[in-house]
This record gives sequence, C-alpha cells and structure tokens, in this order.
Amino acid sequence: MSVDVQVCRTCSTRWFPHRLLCPSCGGSSLAPTHEEVGVVEESTTLAGGVVVATVRVGPDVRLVARLHGAAPPGSTVPVTHDPADERRPRAHVPHPDYREKTTHE
Repeated sequence: MSVDVQVCRTCSTRWFPHRLLCPSCGGSSLAPTHEEVGVVEESTTLAGGVVVATVRVGPDVRLVARLHGAAPPGSTVPVTHDPADERRPRAHVPHPDYREKTTHE
C-alpha cells in the first residue's frame, strides 16, 4: 500500500494532491510516484477520538492524514490510500479521485 504523490518531469518538484500543471514551473509533463512511509510531524485529536496528522513524505511533501494507532511526532508510519488497510499505526489519505470513484459505482 502506498500514497500517490505527483512529480514534475521537467523540474522534479513533488506535491500532493494532484494538479493539472506543475505549481513550480507550469509544466504539464507530470507523473505519479508512490510513497510507502512518512514521518508524523504533528497531530491533533478531534471530537469522537479521530486523530488527524501532518505527515511528511520524502523531504518535500506534507500530507494531512487520518492517523490510526498511536504514533507520536517523529514516528515513521506507513501511508496508504486504502481505507481497508489494517496496519497500526498508519496514516490514511483518501485517494485524490475518491469522490469520482464513489459517484460512479
């Protein structure tokens, strides 16, 4: 399981969520890259016990993810788009086109 991060083939800038053009150079030659793990930078617990965290993947991309299991700042956790993934701890990030997938099913 992994999270898809987009990379510009022209300038190598990486980001999430997906975009149509590179935010750095404006290029349109983009490709997905797959990240398996991230580092929890900070987290907060919302009502109902849901934990939301900022997770850094690689040196340059930060994701907002739902954190499952105990993972204090500095912890390395698997990152995934798969809501059925049962690993703990893990950071779940909905797939960028999750709304489209559920609308057409």
